[in-house]
Amino acid sequence: MGCKIGEPYYLHLSNKRISRTEKPEGKSYIFEHYETSPSDEQLCAYANIIRSLRDLSYECFVISFIDTDDDKLGLAFYQMYAIGNGLLHVEVGIETAAGPELYGKECGVEEAIEIMNEVSKSRKAPDVSKWQDMTQDVFGEEEKRRREEKEQAEREAERINDIGWDIHQGLTSGVQDPDAAIPYYEQAAAMGSSVAMVNLGNIYEDREDYKQAYYWYNEAALAGNETGAYNVANMYHWGWHVKHDYKKAYEYFKMLYSRYYRGAAFYMGLYSEYGYVGKTDYKAALEYYREGLDSGDGYCAVNLGRMYCLGLGVEKDVRKGFEYYLQGYEADDPLACANLGYCYETGQGVEQDEKEALRYYREGADMGDENCIAALSRLEGESSNE
Repeated sequence: MGCKIGEPYYLHLSNKRISRTEKPEGKSYIFEHYETSPSDEQLCAYANIIRSLRDLSYECFVISFIDTDDDKLGLAFYQMYAIGNGLLHVEVGIETAAGPELYGKECGVEEAIEIMNEVSKSRKAPDVSKWQDMTQDVFGEEEKRRREEKEQAEREAERINDIGWDIHQGLTSGVQDPDAAIPYYEQAAAMGSSVAMVNLGNIYEDREDYKQAYYWYNEAALAGNETGAYNVANMYHWGWHVKHDYKKAYEYFKMLYSRYYRGAAFYMGLYSEYGYVGKTDYKAALEYYREGLDSGDGYCAVNLGRMYCLGLGVEKDVRKGFEYYLQGYEADDPLACANLGYCYETGQGVEQDEKEALRYYREGADMGDENCIAALSRLEGESSNE
């Protein structure tokens, strides 16, 4: 793919990479400049056009320059790097008398000077310091304006979401009204509020409309909202609307765990304990549950209690298991009520006490735990038959 000295070649800028090629592909705009180095005014014009094209979602932008020893070519690359700040991958191609030289490197604006010096080793190194002020003039005010507009839009979306939340929760009226809140959430979501997307997902999940719930949670996840991603993972784990997929759920939980998201350690422990996507690993499960409990996730306590009561990956210790159940109870986990009720009913880890067993079963039943409901029905039935 070599070019002769004096012939143009292409420099692509896209949302993923900058690369050199002989023929641009995709939705693109081509800048062509021959024989002479571009003037400062032309470079500024290129920058403005490229910004406009990026707003129109063009897949790539192409600029071609001939090989030249003039420092302006260095400035061209420097400004193209500035325009492409945030791209995942970049490649710079420069044709010299010795042949094509290609340098690939991940970078942002800060690395542009370093790369330009590297690219220019075989020629007169450009003095890029004299261009920094001009580049700042070209991009600084524009970036400031964009940032201010973005922040203003985010504040407005947050304000509208807060109105919806107030109505939803009845903070002012005293009456919860999710139906009246939906239009506000939808407006905020359309403005990019991922929090509003999660709120919409919560409303639809409460109504067991899992199709709509998944849609909004997934939109929030795509917008970078970790709660949205966590809820999508739960839907894959339980098979709500989407096909039951432990592997996909695990990838979400693993990502969230790496970001210290509360609740992710619980699921990492669960997947290790039961081997949903691999081999059972009780020791790893214990570590995940302990880590989750230390970070304030009381739901991990019940699973730790079960593992100690059953001796899974640890020496059996029913008293310690009972103590973990108490921690889960303090975190309002209804399953803790079922386990504490069973401990008091059977005398496991604590002195047998049917009255205490009934108390915990009733509390768990009030929270909707099916195990507590069944145990309460059984014990009360036995009492009435005596």
